[in-house]
Amino acid sequence: MPFPLLAALVALSLLAVVISRRRPAARTAATQPPPDLDVAVSITQKVRVDGDDFLAVVGESHYQDALRRLLESAPDRRVAVTLAPEPENQFDPAAVAVLASGGDKVGYLARDLAGRWQHALLKLGPQPCLAQLHGGTSDKPHIGIVLQFGELRQALAAVPRPRTPSRSSRPALVTVPKVETAGLPHTTLWGDIQTLKRAQAHEDLERVLLYCVNDIEREAKERGWGVAPAAYRELAILYRKQKRVDDEVAVLRRFRDQPHAPGVMPPQLLERLRKLEAR
Repeated sequence: MPFPLLAALVALSLLAVVISRRRPAARTAATQPPPDLDVAVSITQKVRVDGDDFLAVVGESHYQDALRRLLESAPDRRVAVTLAPEPENQFDPAAVAVLASGGDKVGYLARDLAGRWQHALLKLGPQPCLAQLHGGTSDKPHIGIVLQFGELRQALAAVPRPRTPSRSSRPALVTVPKVETAGLPHTTLWGDIQTLKRAQAHEDLERVLLYCVNDIEREAKERGWGVAPAAYRELAILYRKQKRVDDEVAVLRRFRDQPHAPGVMPPQLLERLRKLEAR
């Protein structure tokens, strides 16, 4: 090969290398714009997303009728829901329910996430959140729901966690403010109940628990479901610690005479009543 031609080929090769090094690199996933909600939905059909922006609701298979009604009312599949703490939940006291605008339950936050955020919802009260539905088609009949969690996450993260005292430390003497209950749903008072228990403010604790029992029975009667047992159980424990046997029997009989929500706690309370009455 003639030398001039060879030199020209080498020069062209060097020029190609220089150009390729100056070409801007493709954007990485970290620099890509965040996916919109439609993309997040397609992702969460395969795996639960726990990030800054999107959360998949769990337990939705138990609430398909409510989700179907919600889907019928939202042609664009975008809906507003409410995150509501359920400290009286007999299966998981840290539960956070997801409610549709009409109050129908459509699922829960995953247990680890509920444990992370319930304290803030108890402090702030139930919070609204945008969401999107997916599924409900002939090829994918199961309906799921994804929360657009970014803004709400920031608000919840700003609420400080309650400090858990060390078991070995002596309880500090604290001044407990009087807990006002008038007109409040019982689900908003469980943070105050825990505060009163830690402070051993038994008189105020009894008053708040009795209010919760009344509100639970009112709600159960209005909605036609069984009463949640948590407030009855807390009252029975309080009376047992104070050796108020007659009061413990009375609150357990009051629970016995109500329709019960399913679960393991109602039989335990009824068995405790049976033993007390057999004495």
